[in-house]
Amino acid sequence: MTAGLRSLGRLWRFDRGLLLAYGLAALFLLGFVVAPLVRVALEPSAADWRQVLTTPRWQRAALNTLVTVGLSTTSSLLLGTAFAFAVTRARVPGARLFSVVPLFLLLTPPFVSGLAFVLLLGRRGLLTYHLLGLETSVYGLHGVWLAQTLSFFPVAYLVLRGAFLAVDPTLEQAARGLGADRGQVLRSVTLPLVTPALLAAALFIAIGVLGDFGNPMLVGGRFQVLATAVYTQLTGWASFGTSAALGLVLLVPAVALFAAQQAVQAATRQRFATVGGRGAGLPAPAVAGWLRWSLFALCVLVTLFVLASQGAGEVLPQSLMLRADFDWPKPDRRREFLRARMNAQGGIELFRNQASSALNSTVWANGLVDIPAGKAVVRGEIVRFLPYADLLH
Repeated sequence: MTAGLRSLGRLWRFDRGLLLAYGLAALFLLGFVVAPLVRVALEPSAADWRQVLTTPRWQRAALNTLVTVGLSTTSSLLLGTAFAFAVTRARVPGARLFSVVPLFLLLTPPFVSGLAFVLLLGRRGLLTYHLLGLETSVYGLHGVWLAQTLSFFPVAYLVLRGAFLAVDPTLEQAARGLGADRGQVLRSVTLPLVTPALLAAALFIAIGVLGDFGNPMLVGGRFQVLATAVYTQLTGWASFGTSAALGLVLLVPAVALFAAQQAVQAATRQRFATVGGRGAGLPAPAVAGWLRWSLFALCVLVTLFVLASQGAGEVLPQSLMLRADFDWPKPDRRREFLRARMNAQGGIELFRNQASSALNSTVWANGLVDIPAGKAVVRGEIVRFLPYADLLH
């Protein structure tokens, strides 16, 4: 406390402009970070907390969130690390082209990968149905996992690319000269030197997955996570207390992840260090041929998916022909557009109260069913479905 006051005194005497900047930054954090968090923390009542902590639905959502964080963070980190290693150390053919591919995914919102996943691999997807004649369901945990992996691996790639480029090849060449094989050099020299970057990338990805809303909303189906539960309770049911309580529950793993990352990074910093002078400019040791071409195949697959995802909205029709999981026995003289959503089985369910306000179905529905004039629909019939995402395309 005394040291802090002494520092403020020195700033007041020698650099009042910097002190003013510190004050403005503190006011900004208080007004736009601390105050909203305090307001949210005061919103839930004891009944709201009791409902959140004891209701099986919210317990499942919390467990689903932790599962997706573990799976998506691990797979995104592995894919991003492999991609970064391929373009920086393995010297795969076309490395310069591959190095910019993940940037395309960073330039688009995360939910775009989920939408492209549905358009490419869904029940009426370009690859699964139109090319291979398969009918597969991408809704659920596996769809969310894959969509989040493709959405967040560029974060790991950017962090690890810089870390791999910063590794001094002299250290790896010295290890090779002392008799270490390629695998030992990778395990005992290269990876330990990029461990802080691995931990930082893991933290960034995990925080992003915790707050990811678009992918679970698009491809989650009945698989609900806390991010979608917060939005649903706030906008669909106007339950501010429950929504605030769920948001605070979501804050707990975020703080825990940050604390764990800081602790592990501090311990790692004491175990690994590099001591040396100016680098000799030696090239990095060559990797095994099978590994180089395996990484090349991985880069090609990721590149093809990125290109296909960017063009899927233009190649596929803007409507989907799906199975009706409802009966509509009352034809109208006018053409009707009914609020509906795709279910986990790949069919279409209708919003129960079509006469209610459109806001009531905003969270529940994700598209419209096109009913021609004078047409009655029987369960099992194929109908035309217009996803909201395509209507906004």
